[in-house]
Amino acid sequence: GYTILHLLSEGFDAVVVDDHRSDDDTPRILEELSSLYPGRVFVHRIEDCRFMQKQWINRLLCYAYECGAYAVLPFDADELHYNYVDERNVAEVLRNAESDVVGMPVWEHMPSNIDDGDEPNPYRRILWRREERNSIDKIACRCLKGMTIDHGYHRALDHEGIQILGEAVGIGVRHFPVRSLQQFVAKAYRASAVIDTMDMPPESAVHWRRMANISKHGGFDACVATYRKHCLCNPDTIFGTVLDPAPYLRMP
Repeated sequence: GYTILHLLSEGFDAVVVDDHRSDDDTPRILEELSSLYPGRVFVHRIEDCRFMQKQWINRLLCYAYECGAYAVLPFDADELHYNYVDERNVAEVLRNAESDVVGMPVWEHMPSNIDDGDEPNPYRRILWRREERNSIDKIACRCLKGMTIDHGYHRALDHEGIQILGEAVGIGVRHFPVRSLQQFVAKAYRASAVIDTMDMPPESAVHWRRMANISKHGGFDACVATYRKHCLCNPDTIFGTVLDPAPYLRMP
C-alpha cells in the first residue's frame, strides 16, 4: 500500500496493480485502497502459478494504450520513484519528457542493525543505501502502438523488437528488495517455487535465481547466513553505503 500511496502523491492519474497470488494482507490492503480511490486504483488478481512478468506488463501496457493513457511507469511493490532534480512531481516530469522512453537510475537500500523496528513503512525505516547506483536502469515510456516492455522493465522495444533508447530526465528509483530477515527468507522460498516457470532468459532476474539456489540447496540456515552476510548493512563497518532516506510522500 505504501508504494501505491506514494505514486498517487507523485501525480499519477491511475495505478493499476497485478496481484500475483499474494497470501498475506496484500489483497485486503489493495481492496481498501481501490475503495478509497475509486477510478484511480485498479486491482487485478492473477491466480496463474507461473511467473510471466513480461506477458503481464505488456498486457497492462496494451490496456493503458486502449484507455488513452499518455505514458506508463512500470513498477514493482518494492520500488519508490521520485524526481531528484527539481520540485516537480514524477508524473509531470514524465509528461514533459521529450523522449518516448525515459531511463531511470536505481539505487538499492539495505536494512541495517540500527533501523527503527517500530516503523512499519520500509521506505521510512530503511535509511541506508548503496553509494553506487545499479548497473542497469529502469524505464518509463509513452504509450505507443506496438511498443513492448522487456523483462525487468529495463528496455522498451518498438513494433519490430528494436530497443528504443531512453533519455534521463531526473526520475530516480529507490529499490528495497530486502526489508527484513523474515521477508528475505519468504522471498527465497517463493523464488524457489516459481523459478522454473519464469518467462525470462538466463541473464534476467539474476537475484531471483540466486535466491532460489540458496533456498533449494541450503535451506533456512543458508538463507539466514546469506541475509546476515550480504544483505544486512552495518554502517559502522561496511563501506560503500550512505545515509540517504528515500523521499517518501515528498510531494503534497
